[in-house]
Formats: sequence, structure tokens, C-alpha cells
Amino acid sequence: MAEHQLRRFQCQLCKTTIFDNLIKMRSISFSEEYFNGTHQHDESLKYGERLLPHVVDDFAAKEPDHLAGLTAKYNSTLPMSFTPLTMSELANAVNFTSHWIDNILGKGATNVIAFIGLQDFRYWVMTLAAIKTGHPLLVPSIRNAISNTENLIKSSRCSVLFYSGTGTAIGSQAHALADSMPGLETHVLPTLEEMTSISVPDYPYNKTYAEVKSDTVLIMHTSGSTGHPKPIYINHAVLNRIDMDRFMPEVEGRTNASYYRFRGPLYNGSPFFHLSGVAVGCVSIFFGTTPVIPPPNEPATPKIARDIATSIQLKCILAAPSIIDYIFSEHGEELRDHFAGLGHIAWFGGPLAHSTGNWITTHLPSTDLYQIYGSTEANNTPLLVPPKSHWSYMEFHPLLMPDLEPIFPGSPLHELVIRRHPNPAYAWSTPVFYLFPEKEEWRTRDLFSRCTDPGFSHLWKFESRVDDILILNNALKVNPLHIEVPLLSQPLLKGVMVFGAGKVRCGILLEARDERVLGADEKEEFVESVWPDVVRAHNEVPEHARIHRDLVIVVDPKKPLPRSVKMGVVRSLATTLYAKEIEEVIMAAAGLNTRPVNSNTFSQQLGPDWKAIKLLGTGSNGIVSLWEYHGDSTKAPPITSVAVKQYLSTNLPKPLAEAVWLDALGKLVVMARGTEDAKSPAVLHGQNTTVGLVHYDIKLDNIFIGNRDPDHERYPVLVLGDLGNAMAELKDAVRAI
Repeated sequence: MAEHQLRRFQCQLCKTTIFDNLIKMRSISFSEEYFNGTHQHDESLKYGERLLPHVVDDFAAKEPDHLAGLTAKYNSTLPMSFTPLTMSELANAVNFTSHWIDNILGKGATNVIAFIGLQDFRYWVMTLAAIKTGHPLLVPSIRNAISNTENLIKSSRCSVLFYSGTGTAIGSQAHALADSMPGLETHVLPTLEEMTSISVPDYPYNKTYAEVKSDTVLIMHTSGSTGHPKPIYINHAVLNRIDMDRFMPEVEGRTNASYYRFRGPLYNGSPFFHLSGVAVGCVSIFFGTTPVIPPPNEPATPKIARDIATSIQLKCILAAPSIIDYIFSEHGEELRDHFAGLGHIAWFGGPLAHSTGNWITTHLPSTDLYQIYGSTEANNTPLLVPPKSHWSYMEFHPLLMPDLEPIFPGSPLHELVIRRHPNPAYAWSTPVFYLFPEKEEWRTRDLFSRCTDPGFSHLWKFESRVDDILILNNALKVNPLHIEVPLLSQPLLKGVMVFGAGKVRCGILLEARDERVLGADEKEEFVESVWPDVVRAHNEVPEHARIHRDLVIVVDPKKPLPRSVKMGVVRSLATTLYAKEIEEVIMAAAGLNTRPVNSNTFSQQLGPDWKAIKLLGTGSNGIVSLWEYHGDSTKAPPITSVAVKQYLSTNLPKPLAEAVWLDALGKLVVMARGTEDAKSPAVLHGQNTTVGLVHYDIKLDNIFIGNRDPDHERYPVLVLGDLGNAMAELKDAVRAI
């Protein structure tokens, strides 16, 4: 906000308060009593019928210094400092912004407005101010392609865009929207410091829940799995689903996976334009939880999340798997005592690494670990905290459980279907029908499989979407069709398939119509010929869904892409068929060495084409997973890689934290036997006889050398025995890189 605009606005409010950076960075300390307390709300406000602005104003009047949120400030040294936002400051910011919006648009206007901005508490302020002033608020994802946001603005009949982040990519996005949409009015939002420090009159909000429960509060949108993202109109009844969490029935001997149990500082790893980010705001207001957010001007990296967790005694963590993996798999041991009071770890998006979940359930026995499941349309599904032995599964609340229907008779995959609860008292548990009151069921298109372990058939695991949406390692979603469909019109291409599920970035398989086997130079020419079409397709997808040039694989004519009877590429089969090539191109893209091993240490070497059986045994460092190769030593395939995972000094992003250190292999010493288990096969080499080559994890030193199995992320390698002093050499080699 420009200085002259600010002064004019102050005069219009009949105020003379001068903005002078009143908010100072300061250290925050917490008492157990403070964060375990429950706000005593106005008894005239009934749970489940409380409107957010009323709760904020009531909270601010009775507990003005309660911490509504904390914003981390990145320091050169730890611990980080935090900027507090109290309830009284939040209430003032909402009043300030409500008056400010009226000053721009006119009091009584009810047109749709939009907001994109830096990830800070101004999202809360704009939501609450929009409610008070009567404007439905569109909150498009800042990761959208410009064309998708344009479509949302047009379809929601929005003509005014507010934004923060001048001088950043978000500011550029706002300018691009204004340039491409004549008539779109844009306004820069005041800073949070201005909102909280300039005293203004209260902005009354006299509506009742009965009056406005079906009124649109937020306009969010789908992920765009079947085309452009579609707007979803969120009303007060949907938002109050969070307040009703307190009424989730208790199951004897079990624990509800409920937002109502969140107390104290909560690390929020969810963007504010996402449903889970909106839920965090409701949790803070309804339950008095204190969300802690990363510095808005910094990328929300796993390292920053770790630094926040180090600097404050968190009670809850809500984040994507990549964040939780980094904090606990790579830094869990050093922070183990610090996490002793951590009550909840909840993740959303893709799967959490088994090594991470196992570490948490083993070393943090008092911490509940579970996955949040829901969607923009259906909101959160009521869950129980699963048994620690089966932490990776979901346990649906038995009294509020959705239906899970096989996609065809005998199929292990079941689609989750939501139907109206027969008891009207539990209607709040299915808020999708507040959005679509004409419907009797909601088919989520999410596929689950039932746990087959005896005694655990009530547990379910998410498998995939019916429409094959890719979920990246950082929980971002990608619709591959947005890239694939435009490319099918390229005359040089017979087929394409985007890959990236569980990875950090997206790549693509390109199948040429010319079925000749191409040499290296011809492949490069072919890719260059079609690359402009890929770039054009990028205009329709968010940045995280775009194809990286170094993650392109040209399909081998001898291994054509598998197709269905309708001639569409079968994604799962193609991914399996090209699994080796996909792993290799990802490793090469990270600048990792994939040359064959040049070492005299081994006369025979092991590689990805070997046949193996999985065993279990005991090695020199405890219980380990073993593989055994049987065959003539002269026919043993070569080693392709050595995996180094979770080494504290590596800066590679997951899943590339499993690095390939082929040159370091020559430093290792092979012992005559690879394990202390007398029943395990010996490591033999240099003989024209049957050889036994074993795999195991060296857990003590966090160095993993081994083959991939369904439970662990690995790359195909030879596994060695007790490495002795050679381990120190390998560690030094890794540290130097």
C-alpha cells in the first residue's frame, strides 16, 4: 500500500494512528498450561453453528494475547525467531481489511473477489474480511497455469483480484492476469504489519448461522484431472465441519484422528489456498491451536521445516511426505529428545517412506502417526489413528465409515463412495452433501486396497486414482493428460507417457512413428524436433507438472509402449516396462555417475538383470534383508550402482538422496563371508562355480548398499560384508562430494 493511499484511508476511518513497524521480532516461549487450555467461547454460540468472524471477535475480546499463529523468520543461526500474531491483532487486521475493501468496492457490494499471495496469515484475514463484507472469495492455486486461473476467474464471474508479493513471481502472475484479461481490476494488499498495527473501528457482522449457512464463503477448485480446474463453492456449513470434530464418537480402546485433538504449536506445511490449509485456519480459530508457518519470502523447503522443528517445541506436524521424510529419516536421531513431546504427525498427499514411518513409531511411541484423507469436494473423512504396526494404512471411523466398492467383482481395488449417513445427527460427517444437496452419493474415484494381514482387514491403503493422477514426492498432483493429449497431434509421435509418480520431477516417454532403432545422435534430433510441442503444452499445466528436458526417454522400438484394446497407453504396464530407464535418467539428471565400475576388487559383478530370492537373516549390524544370486560366475551381470541414502551431509533432494557412488566402490573391502549368520551364503568370486552374492543394509552408518525391494527405495547393486576401515573411506568420499 502506497504511503499516500494509507494516509487517505486512515483519514476516512477517522484515525490518526501512524504505522511505525510496531510488530517486532522476538523469541517465543510456551507453557504447557497455555497450550493445553481451551478457549471459553460465548455460550450463546452453539458448536457447529459458530461463524468464524464471531469466534475471532469473541476470542479477541476474552483472550486478546492468545497466539493465533507464528511466522518463522530465517536467521543466519539457529534457533529461528518468530513473528507472533495474537487474536486481538487478527481481529483488528480483519476489521482493517473489511473497511479497506469497502473503501475500494463500496459498502454493500457482494461481487466475487479473488486473492493470490505469499503464504502468510493474510489468507486468513482476506477470508474473514470477505465474509464480513459479503464477498465470496476465489482462492486459486498460485501453482496454476495462467490459463487455468483465467478460466476460474471467468467461470466464477470474478472481476477484482487482490494480491500480495509485489516483486515476486506472484506479483508477476497478477500482472500477467491483468494483461490477458481486460477489465480485471487488481489491487495490492496492505502488509500484515499495516493491518495489525493501525487501529480501526470494529466492523460488525450480525449474520446468524441459519441465515448464511448455505452462502458461499470460498471458491476453491479441483485439481483439473479431467480438464481445466473446476470451481468448488465452499459454504459456512462446510467450514463448520471442523468445529464438529469435537463430536466425533469415541471408539473404545482407539483414538480419533481428529483436528480437535490438535493443541499447541502446529507446523503447517499446507498452502493456504489448499483445503488442508483452510482447515488449519479453522483449527486455530475454533480450537485455539497455534499454527507455525515458514518465512513467506522463502521457499518452504524441508530444511526450513527442520529448522522450525528445531527452534520450537512443536506439538503437531501437518505436512507433505517429503517434509516428514527429511525431518525424521535424516535428522530424527539428532532431534529425538527434542520430539519427546510431539503429539501428532499427520501427512497428506502421497505415501510416507516406510523407513520414516517405522522410525517414528519405534522411537516416538507417544506420537500419533496417521494420514489425512479428503478432497476439496468431500472435505476430511473421519478416521481413527491406525495401529502402530500398520501405520501406513487408514482406519475409517466405524460409525462414520464410507462405502468401499470393488471396481469389478473380485478386484482387490475398491472405490471409496460417500453416501448420506442414516442418522441426521451425523450429517456433518459428509459435508459433500452441503455442496451438492441434490445428490445421494459421491463417488470419489479414489481406489483403496484392503489389508490382508490376519486381524487387520478393517484397514485400507490408498492405491491410486481412477483417472491415474500422478502424485509427486512432494505431494503435488499432476494430470499427465494435459501434456500427453496435445502431443498426440504431433505427426512424429506414435505415443507418449508422462512419468513422475513418487518422484520430485516429471519426465516423459516419447515413442516415434518411425520404428527404426535410432542412434544417439538421431535420438537427440528426434527429441529436438518434438520439444517445441512439449513447451507449448507447458502453457496449460502448473510449473511442477512440466517436463524437464533431461528427463526425456525415447522408446525402444523393440519395447513398444503397452496399449489397451482402445489403443491407449496402459500407464502401469509402461511404467513397469521402462522402470530401469526411468531410474537411470533420473540419476543421470542429478549429475550422478552411472559408468560401469572399474575395480579390481571384484572379478565378478552383479547388476539389474540378475534373478534373486528374498531371504531374512542377521548381519553384523542387526536384522537385515538379504538377497541371494545363484548362477555361473562367468555369467554374472555387472554392478550398476551403489546407493547411499540418508547420509547427513548430502544435499540432494529425495528421491535423489539415494546417490550413486560408483568410484567409491573400489575403496571397499570384500570379506570372505558377507554376514555373521552361518546359514547365509558366502561371498565368493574368481571361480567358475556357483557364486552367492548377498545384500544387506548397513544401518549403523546410514550407508545403504543394496537392491530395490517393494518396501525400500534402492538401486541395483552388489552388497558387501563387514566393511571395517573401508567404511570410513567411503564416508569421506561421500562427504567430499
